[in-house]
Amino acid sequence: MVLPLSWTNPKLDYSNLIFSFDYRSQNTFVERPLEAAIKTVLYIRDNYPSPYIIYLSGGIDSQAMLYAWHLSNIPFQTHTAVYNNDLNKDDYETIVQFGEKLNIKINLVPFDLFSFLDTEHEYYAKTFLTGSPQFTSFMKIVSQQKKGTAIMSGDFLRPNVDYNHFINFNKPKIISYTGIPDKNAMGLLHFAIKSNLKFVPWFFLETEMLAHSFYRYPNLDIAKKFNISKTFINSKYGNYFYKTALYQENEFPVIPQTNIQRGKYNGFEMVKTYFDEQLEMKKSKMNREELQEFEKYYRKLLLIKTSHQHSKRWFDLLYRNKYETVINSISYNFRMNNL
Repeated sequence: MVLPLSWTNPKLDYSNLIFSFDYRSQNTFVERPLEAAIKTVLYIRDNYPSPYIIYLSGGIDSQAMLYAWHLSNIPFQTHTAVYNNDLNKDDYETIVQFGEKLNIKINLVPFDLFSFLDTEHEYYAKTFLTGSPQFTSFMKIVSQQKKGTAIMSGDFLRPNVDYNHFINFNKPKIISYTGIPDKNAMGLLHFAIKSNLKFVPWFFLETEMLAHSFYRYPNLDIAKKFNISKTFINSKYGNYFYKTALYQENEFPVIPQTNIQRGKYNGFEMVKTYFDEQLEMKKSKMNREELQEFEKYYRKLLLIKTSHQHSKRWFDLLYRNKYETVINSISYNFRMNNL
């Protein structure tokens, strides 16, 4: 069963920094997600210059994108960054394993994340209007590409459903939509404009056909097949597992990380944990006066923020909170009057 809605092609107005979705009720697309993904690869081939380099984190979105490119037979190259101390090891080992299933060698490229954060992150954050170190590092990584098109998977657009309502009444209750780039992610558009790089930041939102193809009611068949309970679905890691199941149900043979209980624990989560540990180690070596001075500095950092970002984690205090920016020049146009 398909949701009773449709929408015009997502509009990326680079000159006015507008990313617009317009929901309507006259949709005629019938492609399933894998077919739509392969056709989107062909669309990119016809509208963007080669060579095509796809940037893979190792998550299920990048796996699904890799699979579509593999089936399309369009030549491409891969690029997966490796952070200091192998902090994103879970990510890159997963994508290497997935690549082996397809007989694709993943190009692992060392990236000095620590040096970037200390010397260049501020420039990227202020220039391209984003407070996210994850996105600024993506910008730095793809900026080293001198020709062709850089492609990232992004996320697919899907309804966020009240699963309890669905299971109890066998009818979905749409409460919001996920997968739409937030204002930090929109910094990638600023980057695309100012860098003059041919850039596809959200493969799964690149065409109407592909984004619409994931508009399916969540169904009990998936929940039963993967033994997903109501409690699990509504847990902090249930969404990641359900999304994995949804990809697999739609013919993408993606593989989740082995420790599913913690959900999608990407490389930047490991980086944050590393900074937490380093902070505790540093504090353990301070005398009383040094610790008091540090606490003053810490409280000062807590006050330096320009938006809703309130994280107290050491990494965020150093590299995110003070750069978090509300980008008023970007407009989101949602029309859901048919829901």
